[in-house]
Amino acid sequence: MMERSKYFPVAGAVYLNYAMLGIATVIISQYSNYFEKAWSTNLAGISQVISMVGIARIIVILFAGPASDRFGRKAIAITSCISTLIFFVGLIISPNIIVADITALFFGISQSVADTSCYPILTEAFQEKAPSMMPLVKAAMSLAQIVLPFLIAAFPTAVPLLIIFAVIMVLNAVFFALCKYAPQTIEKIDKKVETKTAANKDNAEPIVKRSIWLDGGPLVFIGFSSCITFYLFMQYIPAFGTNILHLSSSAAGTLLSWYATASLISVFVSSLIVTKVKPITIVLLYTVISVIFLFILVLFPSVMLAKITGLIIGFFAAGGVWQLGLSILTTYFPNAKGRVTSYYSCGAALSYWIGPALCAILITNKPGSVVNAFWLDIIITLMGIAAAALVFARDKMKNKEPAEKLMNMSH
Repeated sequence: MMERSKYFPVAGAVYLNYAMLGIATVIISQYSNYFEKAWSTNLAGISQVISMVGIARIIVILFAGPASDRFGRKAIAITSCISTLIFFVGLIISPNIIVADITALFFGISQSVADTSCYPILTEAFQEKAPSMMPLVKAAMSLAQIVLPFLIAAFPTAVPLLIIFAVIMVLNAVFFALCKYAPQTIEKIDKKVETKTAANKDNAEPIVKRSIWLDGGPLVFIGFSSCITFYLFMQYIPAFGTNILHLSSSAAGTLLSWYATASLISVFVSSLIVTKVKPITIVLLYTVISVIFLFILVLFPSVMLAKITGLIIGFFAAGGVWQLGLSILTTYFPNAKGRVTSYYSCGAALSYWIGPALCAILITNKPGSVVNAFWLDIIITLMGIAAAALVFARDKMKNKEPAEKLMNMSH
């Protein structure tokens, strides 16, 4: 215990880093009215800036993992802090949408390098307790997003709050530099052991073979669609509140707190449910519930429904569907975990680009056009349900195969 306690400070730095990433994810949409004036643009322009984050994530995620292994967790974690710092400062000084686009790229860089440094920091420092430490990353992000609307109410202008956040990132970079780290480990797969294990399994019970296209493909799409479901809601619910529900900017911003609160609760509840219910069943059920409430909100918009839908999307979409999909995928392809995880992560990165990029086209100068972002959310979520239904059906079919093979062998 004493050996592990010396790594608590670096764990604190990781959680603070993700709390600030949670804030950075929604800071532009929360201050959209301010940035529209500052950059002489509209909501479609804001969507364009947000989409640049996804572009950077897609590019950098391909190199961030190897960089973390080669240059060390500390250097890459500090890089994440510096990139987020540039993002916050860039938002302050950006005079137009072009500079804002460039600024957003740094946040995309920060997200990718954070994932490939901070998660390994936790797993290496707390090997036995990693399953209980990892959900706290999502909890830190949700807590920050709960608090943010109240901070925005206290700071109607973005600049003072951005300065505070920039200072926090400087301090956290220094904190990362001073902390102790566990020895870095790089997982290597021994193909001989892997083959031997597979052979032993063949003697014990038939192996269920999975198709990378029919099983893996739909799961990678779920990685994309599940992120779209909560990401578009999170980015556009403030604008929905002001333009459709005619709330003040501060009141519309608090709608995000309902979402963030539910996502925080779901992190812990879903971890208990998954021990009793098959993950693909949870993915399918959660996604269906999410799309139902999105559909109701668009057809019958009201403040109460916006709050309820925020709770629903936070709990059923943002609280673990993406992680469950990844867990199913790596279970299906245990000998290619790294490869399929990279595919799955690319699906998520694409969602952060494609969703806002499409919204930039669908949203016009008319205030009511923000509802198009929610229709897009509904359509892609419905496609996610179809993908989950396919995985669910194939899972049931594949689970019957070993029993049938054993019966045939007995004859």
